[in-house]
Amino acid sequence: MFSLNLSIGREGGTLYNKDPKRNLEKRLNAALNKHGLRGLPVAFVIEAERVTGRVHLHGVLVPGAHSKKVIERALAEAGGKLKGQQRTRQCKIEPFRDPGPDGWHRYITEDLRFTSRHVDGDLIYISQPLIRLRSSFYEEVIRGGAAANTTSGMP
Repeated sequence: MFSLNLSIGREGGTLYNKDPKRNLEKRLNAALNKHGLRGLPVAFVIEAERVTGRVHLHGVLVPGAHSKKVIERALAEAGGKLKGQQRTRQCKIEPFRDPGPDGWHRYITEDLRFTSRHVDGDLIYISQPLIRLRSSFYEEVIRGGAAANTTSGMP
């Protein structure tokens, strides 16, 4: 999972864009492509901080064999340039701790209602590679469940 603080310029460009999610999606994909991360399974939600109202992103990604440093650089580029101490806290990537298949969805949507009062438009982006990964996971679960039911004698 990750959290990404946006520069003032990127935040303003997001808030005043007619399609904030699409704006950030394009910036994120451009940065991922530039750093050799094309096709990285990723999802994010635009979130407003409850105290300050600052807009940032929360998301999840599947890093595969890519290094954390390369991913952090790409995310930071997508978030816009920050200076000094802010730059060191711009991007935070941590291992995902909720093992459930929909845990990432719970994580990125926890403040969705609050944010929707401050930011117009769609707030959630889910990449096609992540959708495919999730679908294949469920197909495996269903196949495993069907096999388990067959061997247990249950219909």
